Amino acid sequence: MPPGNPPAPPKVTSLTDPTAAWTNKGQRKVGFAYGANYLIDLQQAIIVQVEATPARWSAEVAATKTVLERTQECFGLEPQRLAADAAYGSGLMIGWLMRRRIEPHIPLLDREHQTKGFCTRADFTFDPHANLFVCPGRKQLKSTGLVRENGTVPYFASTKDCRAYALKPHCTKGTKRIVTRKLNRTGVPRGSNS
Repeated sequence: MPPGNPPAPPKVTSLTDPTAAWTNKGQRKVGFAYGANYLIDLQQAIIVQVEATPARWSAEVAATKTVLERTQECFGLEPQRLAADAAYGSGLMIGWLMRRRIEPHIPLLDREHQTKGFCTRADFTFDPHANLFVCPGRKQLKSTGLVRENGTVPYFASTKDCRAYALKPHCTKGTKRIVTRKLNRTGVPRGSNS
């Protein structure tokens, strides 16, 4: 997380357990929950570390880093390979593992092709001089300058522009479209295809 940018506050908070996260995993079970994250030595078939986190994707990825570091501190074990499901397949996670010489066996998240009939990020053009995106309808998406916990900068369309856009049903279900852009490790935005 870039310095000076606090994590985004949760949209819903439990009055009895504020650490739990609101989740709708599988869209059948909706409520406040935690995730149990296990690091398992598959050759020995034993659980090496456990980390409970609020049921959020970003918390699960952070838990992976925690259990790997704790495993090395406690047992002197440094895994050479890590297998996980696609929820852990972000570029940031894969890069973190590879920098530590841990071979990832994780399916990569591919949001570019999971469009469900909507415009993709590739349909938006980035203007580096104006620091904004332009949508297929030639409207501008601007950033507030805030950087999210995952190192991305969101660019927002105007609700007014989206409401008047004839192709809105093919662009977003929400009131306005948001497109994100990743930053590199120095905090500088990468190219438009990042």
